[in-house]
Amino acid sequence: MHEYQLIEFNSDRKKNQLVSNKSNLQQVLAEFYKENLEKMFDENGYSKGYISVFVNSEQISSIKEIILSPNDEVCIVSSISGG
Repeated sequence: MHEYQLIEFNSDRKKNQLVSNKSNLQQVLAEFYKENLEKMFDENGYSKGYISVFVNSEQISSIKEIILSPNDEVCIVSSISGG
């Protein structure tokens, strides 16, 4: 089992410990978000909306091919928009 830290930056900052036997980011997030993952990302792992994903402070464009190491930090940030 691997342990990862997930930080969600939205209206409040949430920190979650993810424990998974998987190391692929898309699979790990699918376990955590379940059916909501397909609302957030397309089949190629690209964000559908106004969110950005960072792994260890590095922004990534697609979650599909990212392999995590134990204790990696994943941040999901909601973009601020309006007018």
